[in-house]
Amino acid sequence: MRILSLLVLLSCTAAAQPAVIQFTNAHRFDTSFRVDKRPAMQNSFVINWQDSTSFRFYEAKAGTRPQQMTLVPESQGAIFKHFTDPFSYTDFPVFRGDTLTLTYTPTGVLAKNQKGETYPDVFAGDTSADGFSAWGTYLNYTPMIRKRITADYPNWTAIPSERKEVIKRQYKQKLRRELYERVKIQMVLAERRNDSLQQNRQIPALLYTFNTHKIAQIRRIIDFEQGLVPDSTLQGWFRTYTAPIAGLHDYYYQTLLETVVESRITAWAGYISSGGATLVDSRAVFDHLTTSPLFPARERDWLLTRQLATIREDFSRDMFLTYYTKLTKVAADSLLLTRVRGEYALEFDPARINTKGLLLQNASGKRTDLATLLAQQKGKVVYVDFWASWCAPCRASLPASRELRQALKDEPVTFLYLSMDESMGKWDKAAQQEDLKTYTHSYLALNPASSAFIQQQKIASIPRYMIFDKKGQLTYPNAPWVESKELGSLLKNLAAKP
Repeated sequence: MRILSLLVLLSCTAAAQPAVIQFTNAHRFDTSFRVDKRPAMQNSFVINWQDSTSFRFYEAKAGTRPQQMTLVPESQGAIFKHFTDPFSYTDFPVFRGDTLTLTYTPTGVLAKNQKGETYPDVFAGDTSADGFSAWGTYLNYTPMIRKRITADYPNWTAIPSERKEVIKRQYKQKLRRELYERVKIQMVLAERRNDSLQQNRQIPALLYTFNTHKIAQIRRIIDFEQGLVPDSTLQGWFRTYTAPIAGLHDYYYQTLLETVVESRITAWAGYISSGGATLVDSRAVFDHLTTSPLFPARERDWLLTRQLATIREDFSRDMFLTYYTKLTKVAADSLLLTRVRGEYALEFDPARINTKGLLLQNASGKRTDLATLLAQQKGKVVYVDFWASWCAPCRASLPASRELRQALKDEPVTFLYLSMDESMGKWDKAAQQEDLKTYTHSYLALNPASSAFIQQQKIASIPRYMIFDKKGQLTYPNAPWVESKELGSLLKNLAAKP
């Protein structure tokens, strides 16, 4: 059996057979959450799926039937998750070639595969004091503790940043202590339902295995956080781990690993200030992990790659390269190092620190820059879409962009897609998913952090849209979003001008 596939998977080079998710109706779930007396926050991105290297959100607004989804897992399978309120969710494995049909009921989500087998949700049950799933609240604790802190600390903005982090950790621990018994009960009930369904042959074998493993890992997580698990037991869990379902991203084992790191290492790592935020010092976490006796080599190496990704976000390129070198000296898995080197190929590229123009690369590896592209498009209006694989609103807008692009195909208008991803692999995969990989005017920005153009235009967040006129002049540095009603007519009017 393949073990810990999430740690060592390489990108698939062969054409991947997709999984298809179909919807028969629209949901009516209330996914809002009120923190204080202000209007409730509404989350419409209630669907996500995770594989070994990706985490993607999908929008599903109440009252509107979602469009059919096509998923291409990195390995063989991914985990599909659907929230039914701010905390409660149902999840199940989805594999290449699967076709699942989802029907919304008043109480949840009913899924069926192409064989007609139903995917029952065995985790519906015990709730927190607020009426949400006990485990869901335990896992997604941030909104709940924010609500409590807002009520208890009216002078929150005046509290020093490091003190805030200590308070948030204390509130998280208190909330999880309160939820511990409820989560235990929820897992007992889930186990009984899961076993009963299996005995009566009312649950697919794959889902039964997934649920059984999920229950076991959740029990381990909550017991560990309550101080009930000695180090010797932890080490035994890690040393004997094997993946329950080959080719499927093991989210719950990953969560166990990260929970142990947060409790035993991150809590003592100290803080840094970066961009006005107070962050855990990921360098200290990395250094401690290299000598920690808790984790076997494969788990340690994967956890080090997670910290390396954080170091890349929080520190300079030189600091990243320093810790990458440390990783090469510690890691025992040569395949993992190969994947990491490919994932961060841009960081080893001198183009990354070029400060002149905005350098670009297409899917075939050909390089150019924004100024050259605009010169080539003179005589056409250019609508620029800055997006990234991790930006949910960006990706939610891409279907509308494709429709508008098709509607204007006979007009002198070019749609230019510039990804701000920091990884070629993630951009390439997202571009394939969004039908942009073979589109002529789709590029990865190579130097967004150092480009003078990005700094001059103050592109600090995405999605961001721009319009260049037929002469190549930037006429709309903050152009309308692609879903806006006025964009189509605006582009047509600009295209009609000489």
